[in-house]
Amino acid sequence: MSGFEEGFGEGFQSGFALDDATAFTRLMFELYEYRCAVTGEQFAPSAQLPHPELEIFLFLPLAAGGALSFGNATVVEGAVKGLMAKGLVVVDDNYWVLGKDGARWTRGQMLWRHADRAFWPDRALMARHREYFQRRD
Repeated sequence: MSGFEEGFGEGFQSGFALDDATAFTRLMFELYEYRCAVTGEQFAPSAQLPHPELEIFLFLPLAAGGALSFGNATVVEGAVKGLMAKGLVVVDDNYWVLGKDGARWTRGQMLWRHADRAFWPDRALMARHREYFQRRD
């Protein structure tokens, strides 16, 4: 079963050091200023992980060959992560957030991104996430 068939769930690839994942998560939260990239809502920093409201979403899950990288990740609220994992919220190539409303897609706001493009999600990985669910419709 591929990572896509597992529903974009969590999990760390074999041999991946938990300390590296923790450091990556903390850095992402700091880069995103503890803000959900989809809603724009900003939360209080937390020294503990998991953060009470925020999580990392990987456009290509680790189980499907994805990596913990800036281009493959964004910071979202837990509820938003669930919607993205089910393909009910996706991001287009121009960084617009799209929400599924029945059989049609509705464009929402722009995905919040760091000022430095080096930390933006990769368009190809966002497209792969989007296309996986569009093929299933």
